[in-house]
Amino acid sequence: THIVELRNGALHHRAVGDGPAPDGVTVFALERTALIALVTGALDLTAAMADGMVTVDGDPEVLGQLVAVLAPVDPDFDIVIP
Repeated sequence: THIVELRNGALHHRAVGDGPAPDGVTVFALERTALIALVTGALDLTAAMADGMVTVDGDPEVLGQLVAVLAPVDPDFDIVIP
């Protein structure tokens, strides 16, 4: 289980133990591949929820809001430019 937060323009995640989520936190259950597909725009959140690829406990709009504010992902970006 991981907690993902957007703070000060940076996306942070940390591993947490299994157990109940704190009050007011929306919990999404999804595979890593589904998360990558959502962030890259290859998967629509509404379709993923309808197909059972993503389950939610709390406000279902939260993940969509997070994905909407992320910059487009370029998997072929240059780490070092020669």
